[in-house]
Amino acid sequence: ELYDLIEKFKKWTSTHDIYSLKKIIEDNKISHKLLVKSLELLSDSSTFKYYSIEAISELELHLRTLVSLIEVICKSKIRIRHDLREKIYAQLGKFAEIHFRSTEVNEQGFNKNGKRNYNIDFLLLHLRDTLHCMNDDENKILEVWNRIKGLLRIVLGITPGLVKKGISHGADLSIDNNIAFLFNNLQEAFTWKYPISVWYYEWRTLLELHFNIQNFLQECSLPPKYGESLLLECLWYCASKSWSNPISQSESLTNKMHFVNNLLGMEPLAFPHSLWFGALDITQKLITKTQKDSTLGICYYLALKSLQKAPTSFIRYKAIEVLIKLSKRNKLFYNIIGNDFENYKQSLDSIKRLKTYHMIEAIREKSSQDEKLTDINKNNTNDLKEKEKIITPDSLTLAQMITPNDDFISEIVSTELSCPLTCKISKSFQILSCCKHLISYEALQQIINNKSQPTCPFCRKIIDINSVINLPQLAIYQGIRNYLPEENNINIVQDHDKNISTESSDDEEINISKLKSQQKFKISDSTVKKFFKPHKFLHSSLRKANTAYKLGELEITINSLTEVLEEYPTSYSLQCYRAKVELIPGSGSES
Repeated sequence: ELYDLIEKFKKWTSTHDIYSLKKIIEDNKISHKLLVKSLELLSDSSTFKYYSIEAISELELHLRTLVSLIEVICKSKIRIRHDLREKIYAQLGKFAEIHFRSTEVNEQGFNKNGKRNYNIDFLLLHLRDTLHCMNDDENKILEVWNRIKGLLRIVLGITPGLVKKGISHGADLSIDNNIAFLFNNLQEAFTWKYPISVWYYEWRTLLELHFNIQNFLQECSLPPKYGESLLLECLWYCASKSWSNPISQSESLTNKMHFVNNLLGMEPLAFPHSLWFGALDITQKLITKTQKDSTLGICYYLALKSLQKAPTSFIRYKAIEVLIKLSKRNKLFYNIIGNDFENYKQSLDSIKRLKTYHMIEAIREKSSQDEKLTDINKNNTNDLKEKEKIITPDSLTLAQMITPNDDFISEIVSTELSCPLTCKISKSFQILSCCKHLISYEALQQIINNKSQPTCPFCRKIIDINSVINLPQLAIYQGIRNYLPEENNINIVQDHDKNISTESSDDEEINISKLKSQQKFKISDSTVKKFFKPHKFLHSSLRKANTAYKLGELEITINSLTEVLEEYPTSYSLQCYRAKVELIPGSGSES
């Protein structure tokens, strides 16, 4: 199959073939010999023999495939020769020429309102610096990742023998490290024979985390679900650091000649805020893969804030592309993002407003073109759209039921960032090594202060204070706090009798979290009835617990909830309910 793809690629018969090659490369299903053969073919710019709107998208896909191939080579037991690297390096200038000439033809002939595809600029800069990192005699990329892992263990607090000073009964917890510690201590890991851009140090760190975070968590015996949270924290850190720094005009690569000269020059300059652009590019990839609505919400705020703070068209372009990708990924974001675009345009003067309008429309067209390039099996287009929740005019019924001004995204995100015990948003969470449950720093401090022998409030296992694992989210919190409701107090202990019918039910577990959903989203009653079916049965002990809680009889509340949990031991919402009550002074659980 791979031989056939390479032969087809030689003749440039279909862009679907190069997409197939990209997927095979990323899945590491290719021998060393074919790796080199593919590298030689992909680094040949002569395959582009004409200019068109489609050719611009094809060039981006071509370069992304080349990027994927070189990343696989960097992590394989293979070193490419110096002369081949120099040949690829020389081709970057030719790819840049094709890129700029295609853009000129597009703007002057096919579409006067067409916009430059900044993804291609970014990919060329990335390829240049990555080629400079590749040596004949050593694997620097592997060395960098090993250094990252060591620092990451310190940030998370899982370095063997590390004692968490200051964590004891009655003492304040100490959180010495956050993601900034990781990025600020990596310079010594980057020692290259050739010069690379300043931004590439942090970009390579972010890229390695994106590639390897799940394997790292597996090595540390941590659940993979925490991988997205850690990656999002790193994305927010890099983006927020970038928009806080002023632009250096000397680094601006606006025209073709300037860009090509600096792309291949001895002093490797790059666009201002290239790290910011890269963080958004990874965000876009995360949007296509995640299954969590809360992750989509955090990505939404990162792209929206990037658009609002964008100092140049370089960042503005990428932020818009991420938002458009998100609007097609999930129906609930479609109308809201459209409304965000309108609000953003209204904040600009008339000239910039028109330019932004044309940029949005050009990126929409590009997005549609990209979908055509990656749609390998045309016969299964409908199945593909269903799996990826791609928006079509006939699929907007649910999105149309929700008004664009709804703050349901902030509710989803605030719930994700809130501690299940304190029901407050936290800047740092703690993973309990005894059971892998997650609670906030504040909740753990409360447990330590209230109990002589701290135990997990969910499973009652004894907590080893020196083995709790940090999961920082300071950068996320600082970035989105202005978008979240002022009152971040989600009340788990509500009048459940008002929401639950007393009829019998076949439900295996009482799922209170579904009931909370009815209160979070401002959806029409018909939608609620369709998507959130009310429970038909309320356990008598749970009813007793609710009544006792209202009367302030906390010990009875705890005992009643314990009875329910004996029958429904996997109910996370009930575990949160009981744990929250136990934290209240006077509950009788201090011992």
